[in-house]
Amino acid sequence: MSKREMNIEMEVARTGKLEQFYTLYYYTEIIGNGFYVRRYRYVQNMSHDKDTAMEKAKIQKTRLEESGVWNRIGLEYVESPKREFVDLKAFGMDFRQGKKAYWAYATSEFWDEWKKRKDEIKAEGFWVSKWDGQWMVYWRVDFDQYDAMDAAFTDLARGEDE
Repeated sequence: MSKREMNIEMEVARTGKLEQFYTLYYYTEIIGNGFYVRRYRYVQNMSHDKDTAMEKAKIQKTRLEESGVWNRIGLEYVESPKREFVDLKAFGMDFRQGKKAYWAYATSEFWDEWKKRKDEIKAEGFWVSKWDGQWMVYWRVDFDQYDAMDAAFTDLARGEDE
């Protein structure tokens, strides 16, 4: 497997029906050789007070920096959170969610890379199959792995590793 670049942007936003909470969200980006996985997700409610929420988030940011895993870590306050999402792109293809894997129609960019480094691409969870006369590329993204990683780093950032 190729080396990955891992970035995280921490966002504190005002949430709740009455906008009574300041809530932390993670926007994570994992970039491999020819692909990326981007996610935006809820982490936790931080406080009813903006300054307290930002201070707690700064402590989490410091702990994440100390882990040495992330290439870039940012922290900012935003007026409102984005919708939670997952965005998968690889080799010029936008992947759509299927029942067991993400899928896209094969592109010439993909075939060029497939010819050069098929084993590496397969190791990242990709495979190809012909369906209804068209070549499809499937990508089994191990979100359990990413969720476990997110949970571990969330616990680390909260100081729950001690």
